[in-house]
Amino acid sequence: MIQFSHKHPSKIPLIFSLKYPYCAVEMVKQVEIFKDFQNRWFISITYEVQALKYKDNGLYQAIDLGVSNIVSAVNLHS
Repeated sequence: MIQFSHKHPSKIPLIFSLKYPYCAVEMVKQVEIFKDFQNRWFISITYEVQALKYKDNGLYQAIDLGVSNIVSAVNLHS
């Protein structure tokens, strides 16, 4: 359950339950309420996910951000 505090004169309670299967409230880092140009309201929820375990697949890529060339990249397949 997420509850927003606000100073809007309407005093409408802003309380939402999370029904997303793998987003526990403890994982939520930021919540934003915004209205688009068509007057539709949205809630944006930013949450932390568990990093996948690293597995070396033997493929490597080198990237060089240069001055005269914007980007140089090399892929090496073993």
